Amino acid sequence: MNVDADLFKINHRRIKPSRGRKLIAEPLLSERVFQRSVVLMVEHALSGSMGLVLNKPLGFDLRHIVPSLGEMAETVPVFNGGPVGNDRLFYVHRLGHVIMNAVDLGNGLYIDGDFESVLAYLKSGNPVNENIRFFLGYSGWDGGQLDAEIEEGVWVVSPHKEVELDACIAGESYWKSAVREMGPSYKLWLSYPKTPWLN
Repeated sequence: MNVDADLFKINHRRIKPSRGRKLIAEPLLSERVFQRSVVLMVEHALSGSMGLVLNKPLGFDLRHIVPSLGEMAETVPVFNGGPVGNDRLFYVHRLGHVIMNAVDLGNGLYIDGDFESVLAYLKSGNPVNENIRFFLGYSGWDGGQLDAEIEEGVWVVSPHKEVELDACIAGESYWKSAVREMGPSYKLWLSYPKTPWLN
């Protein structure tokens, strides 16, 4: 099936990527990790950019990689943050007042911080999934690469900085919600089949 890529091109509001902003993948992006993904920007600089894919659960619980958590009542899913550094655990949270040395993303969210504080928070039976999410790996771009991809229409930067951590588990539905937030100009994106070659 031949797809006219220009059909899905939209004259975007040219919002620059920055810490705390969301990137939304355009519907033709078929790379497995990034297909129908929403990426939270952690850093964007001349030297390069870093983000975490928010909506790709890996299908296992945090206790598989942190056995010391023992018998927690709440299941804590781990997400695929991207194709780089898959042996590195990252965590995004709303707990800057609890977790020392966390980096403020500027939208009510923080990244990383003192891991012992994280463990204490989890073991105390505090609410987890609306307050903290865990990611293996990250998404990285060389200097200028992300700007070029945005210019090509691979990504659109959302004007909405709000992130509902508990909704990330919805996977592709989270991407659809982020697209709907962008307004009616993006409605066609929602009707594009994920696997057009099967139609």
